[in-house]
Amino acid sequence: YVLSGINTAMRRLRLTEECQLCCEDVFFLRFHRNASCEHRCCAICWRHFLAANETGSLRRLRQTRAFTLSCWGCDARLDRPLVRRFAPPQLRLCIDHLEARERLIERAPP
Repeated sequence: YVLSGINTAMRRLRLTEECQLCCEDVFFLRFHRNASCEHRCCAICWRHFLAANETGSLRRLRQTRAFTLSCWGCDARLDRPLVRRFAPPQLRLCIDHLEARERLIERAPP
């Protein structure tokens, strides 16, 4: 009973919001937004989203040789800093390789 009262008070002060994915009341500083589409959810949900289809994401990144990860709520591309922060280690490593490749291509003479 006490915890529900605290949650209600925090919500009134707008210190917590409901995550669109897990439907939990989450402290507002724990939300992270994809800048290209404005979809947001809590840090735990971003981690789960990126880990849930890690094998498929790795395959897609390797096949296309481009950063093609999409948001959970739409087809907008995910921000690289967001992915780097919440992705599992293998996915981060793949993104590092893609970025190194992009830098080499940018420096290549015509």
